[in-house]
Amino acid sequence: MMSRRRHLPLLKWALPVLVGLVPFHARAAANLDMTTEPARPGDISECYRLAGEPYAPPAYSGVAIEAIEPEAAIRACETARQAEPRDAMLTDLAARAYQARGDFETARRLYEEADRAGNAYGKANLAWFFIEGTLGETDAPRGIAMLEAAAATGNSLAQYSLGLIYREGRADVAPDPGKAVGWLEKAAAQGHAIAMYDLAIMLRDGAGVAVDEKASLSWLEKAAGLGDADSMAALGYAYEQGLGTPVDYGKAREWYARAADGQQVDAMTNLGRLYEAGEGGERDYVRAFDLYSRAAEAGNPTAMANLANLYEFGLGTDANPKQAAYWLARAIMAGNEDTLAQLLTAPEDFSAAVIEALQVFLQGRGLYAGETDGKLNPETAAALSKLPGAQP
Repeated sequence: MMSRRRHLPLLKWALPVLVGLVPFHARAAANLDMTTEPARPGDISECYRLAGEPYAPPAYSGVAIEAIEPEAAIRACETARQAEPRDAMLTDLAARAYQARGDFETARRLYEEADRAGNAYGKANLAWFFIEGTLGETDAPRGIAMLEAAAATGNSLAQYSLGLIYREGRADVAPDPGKAVGWLEKAAAQGHAIAMYDLAIMLRDGAGVAVDEKASLSWLEKAAGLGDADSMAALGYAYEQGLGTPVDYGKAREWYARAADGQQVDAMTNLGRLYEAGEGGERDYVRAFDLYSRAAEAGNPTAMANLANLYEFGLGTDANPKQAAYWLARAIMAGNEDTLAQLLTAPEDFSAAVIEALQVFLQGRGLYAGETDGKLNPETAAALSKLPGAQP
């Protein structure tokens, strides 16, 4: 039996918000193939493996600051520095390891040492200490000047940093999409996959620049070729929506699947919806259930609502009103406004068994003291709106 409820809107990839110190490293370890590590002898190779700068050299994914194992990386990089004391890149990598540990004073000292030795990565990373005021000293103009100096040497990290700053209007710099695109293009031309992705989304959405869906598609293809899972997911969306290319649900499935293999949670959700709808191939509720389950467990609110739908109607799994209610509540608590709105405005779309299970769930949370009668009465509606994270 097909669901009576409409599917929630498919997920559209957007530009990330610039938050925190050196944020442009955040996706590298999770979303990129790390098979292109540069060949290095002995202990030096271990330092690069554990703390390598993303895209140094081009197409090398490196390790996100958040993904560095500090103690192991510090040991490896300090050993490597002893073996090659004049290698300023090793000093920069050691600084990244100390930064991952939270030892910002040592990290800054080592970044300064790398910068004095002429290492552009050290200069770019040090610039963010001044931009973010990491050690209480905020000097945005100095940080910007340092990024510009590093970018002028061709450093893709600095170029990408400037692209993000001009895109977002950070560090006392007014937003300037034209300059953002210019810097992102420079970084992208050097194989910086995340710069390619950001540039593609700006061109697709016309974010301060003229819409150019074909150019957007081209950059996504290049970034996906480097293993970037977000770009693979955005390619799936482009083929599904016909952005810069004819609609092709089969290719949409292909790219969503590749992104899902890279643990891209939104791609799992959109791929599940294609399997559920039978678009781009045979309808497969079991596969949709598996994809929604993985994405929901990873925290995707749309997947939670869609998983609830399958549980209610027994599609790809046994019907289970209790589980349907649980995932509806989880979706609401994760900020899924559409799910709450549909419950409040069209309760007839949900079975009495699911409403009853929701009432029991709400009772367990101390939010509802009425009858568990399977009717979405005003008391039930009020209790749903009081769920943590609910956005009525």
